[in-house]
This record gives sequence, structure tokens and C-alpha cells, in this order.
Amino acid sequence: MTNQIVTVHNETRTLARPLRLKVCSTFLSRWRGYLFSKAPLPLEGLLFQFKRASRTQSAIHMIGVGFPLGVLWLDDQKTVVDTCYAQPWGLAYIPKRPAIYVIECASERLLEFKIGDKLQFME
Repeated sequence: MTNQIVTVHNETRTLARPLRLKVCSTFLSRWRGYLFSKAPLPLEGLLFQFKRASRTQSAIHMIGVGFPLGVLWLDDQKTVVDTCYAQPWGLAYIPKRPAIYVIECASERLLEFKIGDKLQFME
């Protein structure tokens, strides 16, 4: 998944609105994220993909990000293993369990997801 957009489907509960994510699978695209960007619209976000599940590799920071984000961490089965409301300029957010995917989206979307939800990415 590189240079593409995927749509999130929650198999556990219905999403009120679609959520389309830009896939960030390279080091540079993951590093850039929302650094010095505008806040995402409620229908969009970023999907970070890593080579293996890890707590440290999937950790995020909000330095250079001037708006809050909703953050979801997913395991290799695309099950939500942790969530958080990331504050602007926050130093570090580390998931409670290893994750291979991280979703960053508009903060108001966070309420639509719960730990244990099973997600799918559709091209």
C-alpha cells in the first residue's frame, strides 16, 4: 500500500460517514505525517503502515502539529488495540499493545471507534 487512498470499513459498528485515508508506508511519508499541515477534514486521515507490530515503532509525537488528532492503533489483523486523543505539540503517544497500523484522523472521529473493533481497508 503506497501512494494510495483507502476507505475504512468498521466491521464491528457502522460508521456515520466514510473515512478515507492516505497511506503512508515509507519512512519519509510517516515522518511528514501532519507536520506543519492543516487539520484533516472529518472525512480524511492518514494510515501509517509498519513492517512489524511494535509499541515503539508505532509510537507517535505531535511536535509541529498544531491541532488535536484522533489516533487508532491496529494489530496485524486490523483490530483496534488502542486509541487516544492526541493533543497539539504532545511529546509522545505510545500504544498499550504492539501495532502495525496507525490511523490519524480528525479528533471528532475517535468516538466512532472502540478497542476491539475489526476494521478493513478498501481501495
